[in-house]
Amino acid sequence: MPLNSADYPEEQPQVSILPAAAQANRASIRGSSAQRFLFAITSLLLVGGITAAIVVFWAQGGRWFIVETPSMGEAMPVGTLVVTTPVAVTSLSVGDIITFHPPSEPSRIYSHRITRIDPNAVVHTRGDINGAEDPWGLQETNIIGRATAVLPGWGWLVRALPYLVIGFILVWLLVSWLFPRTWRAPALFIGFPLVVSVTAVIIRPFVGVTVLTTTTTDGLPTTTIVSTGLLPIRAKINTAGSTSVDLVSGQVGSITTSTPSAESFYHLNTIVNLSPWEWGIALLVCASPLVWCLIAGLASAKVGSARGALSHNNKRRLA
Repeated sequence: MPLNSADYPEEQPQVSILPAAAQANRASIRGSSAQRFLFAITSLLLVGGITAAIVVFWAQGGRWFIVETPSMGEAMPVGTLVVTTPVAVTSLSVGDIITFHPPSEPSRIYSHRITRIDPNAVVHTRGDINGAEDPWGLQETNIIGRATAVLPGWGWLVRALPYLVIGFILVWLLVSWLFPRTWRAPALFIGFPLVVSVTAVIIRPFVGVTVLTTTTTDGLPTTTIVSTGLLPIRAKINTAGSTSVDLVSGQVGSITTSTPSAESFYHLNTIVNLSPWEWGIALLVCASPLVWCLIAGLASAKVGSARGALSHNNKRRLA
């Protein structure tokens, strides 16, 4: 029996029932995925390039060290990252900073300034704030290299990196597991500064003091100190007649007092000594995670409300 096409309705083309907002949301998601992929590739290339440069630098005899003692004063405060390259004794000059193994302590590493070079190529050194030359002469075999880059403060960052990387990974995993998507950004901006704070408590980079000498005159002390932290400080002895001294990282200063202590010892007090505008910057930095959490939280709440309304409208259209 022949079939009449009029007995069957013409097949209609499929039309998307998604509203324009939902389609735009899908396009945004695809764009975000492409951006994340591009960011990941760029990060891998950057890390690979840095790693390759480090390997080449190390293979050519380059080394880097973190200053742990204040003997070089303001030239290389505690926490300075020192980068060295191999050098022949004939290329050295008085005033150069070199890194070496002392002949009497071959397992230790020092970075001091050259004070003189003997005709027989024996090198003599001294720390900038030390009172005398080092008690040894260096042969070329003792010298690791000459300082080609001195980066104050960067050593603290290198020391903190393991704590920061492990802490950031743990925070990211916990936030991804415990928090809904809309609140992950605020949670991360709380967790990451917390990791930084804990790391600062562990390595203590900001404030530090080393006592170099203490002498007494008529029972009253005179103390010479050096600042070993990143921030400028003001130091004084805990008596009414004490003088005070303001120090930056690596700087040396002396404190005296004209009033004897009621106890058998004296306390050395130090406080952070910032100018008003420096305190303002510090407060802004400390408050930035809280401000960002409030902004991101409000934005996330608006997005959640918009998505809820969109879902409700889709249901009504389908019904």
